[in-house]
Amino acid sequence: MPPKRKSRTLAALTSLHILFWLVVLERFIDTSFLRPKVGVAMEVASLLLIVGIVYGNIFLLVPQLWNKGKKWLYVLTFLLAVLCTAGLELLMCKEIVAQKVLPYTDLHTYRMYLFDIFVSLSLRNGSFLMFSTLYVMYKLKSRTVRQREKYISTHTENIVLFFSDECKEVTVTEIVYVEVRKRDITIVTDTGIYPQNKIFSEFEKLLPPGSYLRISRQLVILLTHVVAYTPKKVYMSHGGKIISFTYSNSPSFEVLPKLQQWNPALFKEKDVD
Repeated sequence: MPPKRKSRTLAALTSLHILFWLVVLERFIDTSFLRPKVGVAMEVASLLLIVGIVYGNIFLLVPQLWNKGKKWLYVLTFLLAVLCTAGLELLMCKEIVAQKVLPYTDLHTYRMYLFDIFVSLSLRNGSFLMFSTLYVMYKLKSRTVRQREKYISTHTENIVLFFSDECKEVTVTEIVYVEVRKRDITIVTDTGIYPQNKIFSEFEKLLPPGSYLRISRQLVILLTHVVAYTPKKVYMSHGGKIISFTYSNSPSFEVLPKLQQWNPALFKEKDVD
């Protein structure tokens, strides 16, 4: 991924995370059914506790424990983090609870109320941790799939195409062109058409450098199938026939100079169809 695009993606992701926690602060933390409201400072402190365990879970616990096979240790650490943060949050509001409850009830009821608050906070914090665990596991699984795809592409010159219930290997030389959409691509070979739920930048990493050329926003061709090109069109072999594409003359693509640099012998002055 280009540095500018990577930077924009990181900034967008960071903004999304900040927005999420602001919504949490407004809608979920400051709610009386879990514990009494204790003021902005205490609410922010409670939020920071949850943020700490969530990102500690994402960047430390799951990769270092669960992902390395230390599942029982991860479960124990998970439970300890939930109970400790719930206990700390309860301690921060215990004095306010005592002021609001003790004058109107006995000590046993007060302790049962504290216990109910502790259970509620534990369940809430456990939910945050569980969702963050599922999130990071999904990311790790996606990364593993991409690494395996890249390994297969690098060592066997094959590319793995995934479908809902199966996968298929095709060689790079089988691919004629790739149609590009916003979030999906369609890979066209001499033997079939294969829609894929991935963006082209992910698929691009599996292709050998110099084997393909983007000729418009919607189309990427594999140079192994190019039989000729003119100042306006590219001619390719596909299923025993010759097909042609009109390419973009936009300076951002510069198709003709790249084709001439790749194979000047295939250049034709005029279109042949």
